[in-house]
Amino acid sequence: MTFSSLVACSPFALMWKRFVPLKVKIVVWLVLKERLNTLVMLRNKGIQQNVTCVLCNSQDEPISHLFLKCPHVISIWSTIRHNLAIGELPVSVNELWTTWKAASIAHSVRIGWDLSVMEIFWLVWQERNNRIFLNKYQSSLILLGSINSFISFWLTNITEKKWRTFARHSGHKGVAGNRAVLVRWSVSSAEPPKQDAVQGEQKE
Repeated sequence: MTFSSLVACSPFALMWKRFVPLKVKIVVWLVLKERLNTLVMLRNKGIQQNVTCVLCNSQDEPISHLFLKCPHVISIWSTIRHNLAIGELPVSVNELWTTWKAASIAHSVRIGWDLSVMEIFWLVWQERNNRIFLNKYQSSLILLGSINSFISFWLTNITEKKWRTFARHSGHKGVAGNRAVLVRWSVSSAEPPKQDAVQGEQKE
């Protein structure tokens, strides 16, 4: 079986059809498959000794902690849950994208939800790496602002034609609903965030 056929039958197949930079898709894919090189993963490979999460400095850094359970990230998810009026999040990133999403997120707005989740995963991973390799720190509030700014950038740069292309490729007919799921928790500013992901997005 080829890689493309494996992707096509994967529960994460729609992720590859989202209009985001390839490098963002790769990070999200590794998160969902629980293959991203977190500190715990590196320890399991015999590379890393200290596995304390650099975002909270209190617990180990497996994927579920870094992207869902870390106090630094919980505050971001809490804001999103409040603004989108959704219930408790699942305990794993895999469920967040598959069974939980199917039961909790309306079919008509899942494109917008998917883009939101992908942006959060990407920016949390960027923040984690900036702390480790560049010794640069941002609060969860600033990180949430970056995510909001990123979404606002999408809202002002994705044309109606592109939205309909997303919907057609993903089996969704709705356009307005997917816009709305982003608008409901984005800020009014449309200034592009200073992230290299935007550059990649424009080149795709």
